[in-house]
Amino acid sequence: MCWPHEPESMQIHQLVPALHDGDAIGDSARAIRDFLRRKHINSNIYAYTIDDNLSQEAIDFKSQQPPDGPDVLLILHFALPSGMTEYLKRAHCKKALIYHNITPAFYWLRYDKALVHLAYAGRKELESLAPFIDRAAGDSEYNRQELQQLSFPNTCVLPIYVKQERYSIAPSPYVLEQLQNTFNFLFVGRVAPNKKLEDVIKLFHFYRKLYNPLSRLIFVGKINVTPAYYASLRQLMARLALMPDDVVFTGHVDWAELVAYYKSSHIFVSMSEHEGFCVPLIEAMICDTPIVAYSTTAIPYTLGDAGIQFQEKDFEEIAGICRKIEIDKSFKDSILETQRKQLKKYSKEEIEKSVEEFINPLL
Repeated sequence: MCWPHEPESMQIHQLVPALHDGDAIGDSARAIRDFLRRKHINSNIYAYTIDDNLSQEAIDFKSQQPPDGPDVLLILHFALPSGMTEYLKRAHCKKALIYHNITPAFYWLRYDKALVHLAYAGRKELESLAPFIDRAAGDSEYNRQELQQLSFPNTCVLPIYVKQERYSIAPSPYVLEQLQNTFNFLFVGRVAPNKKLEDVIKLFHFYRKLYNPLSRLIFVGKINVTPAYYASLRQLMARLALMPDDVVFTGHVDWAELVAYYKSSHIFVSMSEHEGFCVPLIEAMICDTPIVAYSTTAIPYTLGDAGIQFQEKDFEEIAGICRKIEIDKSFKDSILETQRKQLKKYSKEEIEKSVEEFINPLL
């Protein structure tokens, strides 16, 4: 990277509304900060909410705001409305945005009015930022196109950085033992309406009925986002005569458990109808779990030519593909090869190149 100023005079700080351990946005912000510091740039993260174990990783925005001025670049990570938006508008410095997407409000209409209002507020707040931003990145081409449609200037793609070495830890032996005698389907992500988990359950039901009754479906992720939606999934399971041992909702898990779920699963399946990036796709590629995914929104951009992607939800046909993954090793290996090839695009070196391309025009 060729800096037009003396590094010591430059400051590039990031605004992250919430910094949580294991959260992809926070991990990505820390990776960007560390890269900039290696380039001798003064760089910090400012956050409203900081997990206790990350207290040394960020500055509390409520008690201290970042510096201002012509040699300062502020980067806002946007996924939810926050007071950081108005702060950025008022700042007298260069301004950039990294957009992580907002789930459209209509997905919440049947389940949670508060989340409907939050989604609408987030969308309005995002639109209001466009005249104030010098450069805007989406973490996928899908998100970049959305920014362009909202008249953000100088848009580009800056993928989320997923720290691949984190997944080389020893997997939980307890989880490995629990899943060793079944053919396992996996989905990772919060239990939310846009994820269309009811379609995952329907696919799983077809698979058990047509091919292998010794199968299990595991949902890894928070179940308390929308209790009414979670209840509807339980009702669907009852109608399909699926037992709690057949379809497992784990809730939040630790890293060793997460890795064990990926490495014990034979297929990662996504029926989601709205994704801004979908970090679990990267995780599945890291852990060599074959991916079967409905190709919509950011999914085809994140996956490229990797995995098995489909445009129509024909459950019987998709179940047949899953069966082929189970019984045909060469077919499974060919899928994994496409995933390993795509994963190279998300290496640390490739992401750092994207960071340079994002920041350089502002220096």
